[in-house]
This record gives sequence, structure tokens and C-alpha cells, in this order.
Amino acid sequence: MSSTVSQIISSATEPIVVFLTNACPYCTKVVAALSEAKLSFKAVDLNSDSGAELRKELRSTFKHSSVPAVFVRGEFIGGANDGPESWMGTLPLLKSGKLAEMIESNPKL
Repeated sequence: MSSTVSQIISSATEPIVVFLTNACPYCTKVVAALSEAKLSFKAVDLNSDSGAELRKELRSTFKHSSVPAVFVRGEFIGGANDGPESWMGTLPLLKSGKLAEMIESNPKL
């Protein structure tokens, strides 16, 4: 049986978890930006066998149907440019420095 989204997030040793597909240009931008910022992240490919089920869970639990879907220390921050709050989204949070603050202020690992 495949892992659920929450199991994947809670078992990650990295502070950031990115659910993505390899054909998504926004996913590519997020991965490049996180790599350039030298932030450790776990990439979860939704093109895998369990991808459809994981996408369904992301949609029902977090009301997010597109990729990437990014989590920092278990908190959903949205996709590349937008999130559940107007100030969220991976790229805006990186640019403002808030993403690094989120990681540093909650060193649960």
C-alpha cells in the first residue's frame, strides 16, 4: 500500500516536501529556486504509481489540485506563486526570506 500525504510529510528528514510532476514548469522553477537557495527538500513525484491517489488526497485535504504542492515543516504553503494565504507561495516566501524564517523558527528535526 502506498504512503499517504501526511505519512510522507511526517516521515521526511528534510524540512521541505514538494509534490510535483516532471512535466510541470512551475515545479521546475520551485526545484531550481530551492536548490539555488541551498535548501534541503524531499521531492515526491506524482507521476509514480501512487501519484493519482496522492493528488486526490492533496485535493480533498488541502483544497489544492495543482502542482507543485509545497509543505514546510508540515505546513502547507501552496504552490509556486500562491498559497492558502495571500502572502504564501514558495517563490514569494523565498524572495521575502520568510521561507528560511519558517525553517529556522521551527527546528523540529
